[in-house]
Amino acid sequence: MCPIRESYRVFPSITQPFWTWLTGKPALDEAIGTWSGPLSFALMALVRFCSGIVVVIIGMRSQGNFCGLVVLMGWVLSVGGARMMISTVAHQCIHSRFSGWRWVDEMTAQFFSILTVTQSAEQYRTEHFLLHHRHDVFTTQADPATHMLIQAGLTPGTEVKRLWRRLFLSMLSPLFHMKWLYERARGNAMTGNLPRRVLFGSYVLGWIWLIEGAAVITWTEWLIAFALPVLLFYHNSVLLEFISEHAWFDERRHLEDPRHIHATHSWGRFCGRQVPVKQSHWLHHCFRWLVWSAEHAFYHLPVRLVVLPGDLPQHDFHHRHPGTYKWPQAAFAREADRHVTETSNWPDYQEFWGLHNAIAHVFKIIANSQPCPLFTPRPASQEPVDPPSH
Repeated sequence: MCPIRESYRVFPSITQPFWTWLTGKPALDEAIGTWSGPLSFALMALVRFCSGIVVVIIGMRSQGNFCGLVVLMGWVLSVGGARMMISTVAHQCIHSRFSGWRWVDEMTAQFFSILTVTQSAEQYRTEHFLLHHRHDVFTTQADPATHMLIQAGLTPGTEVKRLWRRLFLSMLSPLFHMKWLYERARGNAMTGNLPRRVLFGSYVLGWIWLIEGAAVITWTEWLIAFALPVLLFYHNSVLLEFISEHAWFDERRHLEDPRHIHATHSWGRFCGRQVPVKQSHWLHHCFRWLVWSAEHAFYHLPVRLVVLPGDLPQHDFHHRHPGTYKWPQAAFAREADRHVTETSNWPDYQEFWGLHNAIAHVFKIIANSQPCPLFTPRPASQEPVDPPSH
């Protein structure tokens, strides 16, 4: 039983599905609600992405007092939608766990990667599926996922205060964003097969036609509605998510099964904090509720929408069972697997409440890690073997 999640039971039972979505963790004995399948996940992500762009344009064209708030809401939708399209849907596609048909998964991943101007499905599959999931590569400096962290200056042996400073400076650094924008542009123009590159070129020409030919939107509207959230803010979302998800650069522990490295170096990241308990004067208690509400509205909710959308709060479940088809209900699947783990020989699940706590934990690990020579793994000629089910 998780006391933090159980404290949300002070709210009516009808609201519990919302709290499960927001926190990323179901209540004890909570029944699975309306089943959300892969297709609904993909459609939801696409709708969020497209509607965010439209909402920003509407906000820019409106003359109301809340136009700035409308633009901000649009950014949240488009960044969250783009991240969900890639980190959840395309991610499962390159694991061949989206539709059951590999060609459909390939097309879906390519389509979403073109819309968001991210790496091709081939490059994603090589870096993530064939390298990141390898037990001898996972979380080491040879892991392609560490490239962004190293570019941000989040390197082994750096003291914690300096890591926090480098994180925030990187999020504001034009040089950091330009480097990754160049990588994305080069990846789309030079990687992937010919049909994929032709489709990406058509996508770019389509935007130009909407602006110059049909005059549906202006260059300023495109810059604010698409370029800023999808080509810049997206980087900050990825950076915050990456730095909080694994024990990067941590030394390899002696484990009975080397595949357990995925369990010891991953954890759940849940959004929320324990509901205030009345232990003081009513005025102080009301103030604590006010702080709790503001924290959820202006911190945990934006994090859930923008940084940890989809199944990212339960990313540790994915690393234990990368071949599962239960990812649309990852919160419930993780909870069920956590109970099974208690009677198995697998390491216990770990979890952190609040993104900042997960980042702080990783920074302590990085600060205590020793820089080591870059390890060059063997060619990724074989697909990683899924950890056995319990």
